[in-house]
Amino acid sequence: MPEAPEEKNPERIPERKNPPFQSLSFTLAEEPRGRSVVRMARRDDGMYSLHVEQGSGGNPKVRFTRMVPQGTAQQLKDALQNAGVFDWKPEYGNVAGRPAMRWTFNLVFKEGVFSMASAGGNDAPPSFGVLMEQLYRLDLPRPEEGVANAAQAGGAWLPGMDFSKLEGLLPEGGLEGFSLEEFQRMFAEASANPAEFSERLRSEFRSLPPDEREELLDALAAMGMASRAWWENFLGGAGL
Repeated sequence: MPEAPEEKNPERIPERKNPPFQSLSFTLAEEPRGRSVVRMARRDDGMYSLHVEQGSGGNPKVRFTRMVPQGTAQQLKDALQNAGVFDWKPEYGNVAGRPAMRWTFNLVFKEGVFSMASAGGNDAPPSFGVLMEQLYRLDLPRPEEGVANAAQAGGAWLPGMDFSKLEGLLPEGGLEGFSLEEFQRMFAEASANPAEFSERLRSEFRSLPPDEREELLDALAAMGMASRAWWENFLGGAGL
């Protein structure tokens, strides 16, 4: 009797069919950093529109608006649920002596069926930091990294990438022709012709099977040049 074919990546969990939520909005105003807004909304095609802006309510500056896959929204929802964010009280207050801060968080799981809303000041719930970390992973600029993240969002390439971090992350032989040496050569070409390099990398990425796309995104994020969400958007975008 012939042996059954080996299952590829048996540990990978298939993407769930039901959407994790319909929409999410978060607003944070704090001194002296100002105001930040994050919005996510599910589209008819199953993708999510991710919108990030900063600045005053009367003069907001859009950082970016882009599409992200349902898997990204699912990871966000799971992380917030595990941290207890969905158990937050409707209202939190302020503590004297702390920097001024106001925030609102709204999430609609299913329109007209179930939603949650919470708001408060500087006496935020303990898991507030988990929410912020998850939003930073979606490329909300960190306060101490505003300049670097702005450059990444604009498509700039940052010097000093450590390609040695890719060793051990790439399968033997690379990913569909992407060996460590190939990565090094392609990134060396980026500074000479960034537009051609970008289009080539996107084309190669879209030709990969879904599981190898995931492995490639993990490897790129491990370099520390940009977040996984940034690479996911840069390589796949709305057309993936």
